[in-house]
Amino acid sequence: APVLDTTSLVGADPGVLAGAVLVPHPAARWAWFPDSPAYSIWRDNRARETTGGELAWRGEGALLTRPGDVVEWMEIDHAACRFLDACAAGQSVALAIDAALDAAADADPARMIATLLNAGAYTRLIVPIDQPV
Repeated sequence: APVLDTTSLVGADPGVLAGAVLVPHPAARWAWFPDSPAYSIWRDNRARETTGGELAWRGEGALLTRPGDVVEWMEIDHAACRFLDACAAGQSVALAIDAALDAAADADPARMIATLLNAGAYTRLIVPIDQPV
């Protein structure tokens, strides 16, 4: 499946985007691990190295994507995981932002969405018929 190009959202009306649905890429996988630094452990084992310091025991999230047929991975926070969960459930961008802010009131929705788009987490944007972009 194609990856949603970030330029397709440039200039779109914010009100229209709020009602649209971001569809996660079928190859994207994410998870939130509230009680462990699962991403850091996995990353260090995959790279066969450690950061050298003591591992901070905190919740972490992970996002794996496959833009351009290469698997990429990155740490994401609880807000981003909740945003992705809401998008996968077919919720609008506005409702997905609300879910993210419920997870972390200090989340930056614009930065979070840009990061997820740049990571290749989405395949398309569905805009309601009555709201052309």
